[in-house]
Amino acid sequence: MKMEKMLLDKLETAQQAIDNKIKENEQYFILFKKEMEAEGLCKKTIEKHLSNAEFFVNDYLNFYEVNDMPYGLKCAFDFFEYFYPRKCLGSPYSCGVMMTSLCKFYKVMAKHNLVDLVETAAFIDEIKDSRKEWMELNRIGEDDDECIDD
Repeated sequence: MKMEKMLLDKLETAQQAIDNKIKENEQYFILFKKEMEAEGLCKKTIEKHLSNAEFFVNDYLNFYEVNDMPYGLKCAFDFFEYFYPRKCLGSPYSCGVMMTSLCKFYKVMAKHNLVDLVETAAFIDEIKDSRKEWMELNRIGEDDDECIDD
């Protein structure tokens, strides 16, 4: 019983840390939304980019352990090579939209000095260089005789 209590306490503490990080991240999404509205993007496009950025920052970056938003600039490879194709089961199209969303998001964060400009450029270059390959990873499973080995 004592071991169960300790485990529950650890889980509660971990969940509280994630909840706090999600609240902290809200400021970034408000800024991102304002910038997209100023660009004149339509409501549906704004909602899609915002949803993708929120998923990456609030869900993926906190999946293994709690991380700050800038840490995401180091995660393009892991996210698009491993996490996205296996956990999101997206299509090549949805993967491409996710890449666009994250590039837009981090450009806005860099514009407002919330992330490093050089790291942002490296993140975007990594996505551009690997875009076709990562999109192809999301084609696996579309054919009946292919499957993901996990």
